[in-house]
Amino acid sequence: MTSHLSFILFGKDPSRCDWVLDHPGVSGVHCKVLWVPAQQTYCVEDMNSSNGTWIQGRRLASGEQVPVGPGTRIGFRQRASLVLQEL
Repeated sequence: MTSHLSFILFGKDPSRCDWVLDHPGVSGVHCKVLWVPAQQTYCVEDMNSSNGTWIQGRRLASGEQVPVGPGTRIGFRQRASLVLQEL
């Protein structure tokens, strides 16, 4: 992921999110992908979404951060998903 930001927000609200996902199962601000310097890795964190953020088929708790890499599937309400290709 090439960005000058330390995190990227995913969700339905274009005024608050960097990556807008127009899907009924996606919350206004659904989740974020962030760089965690202490772990030298990227993580996904659920932002208290209504329908949950799923990593590799497991639902995250609100605020939970899970390390991710290329090929990781991020799910939104288990039906809509994206796969990280490059970080």
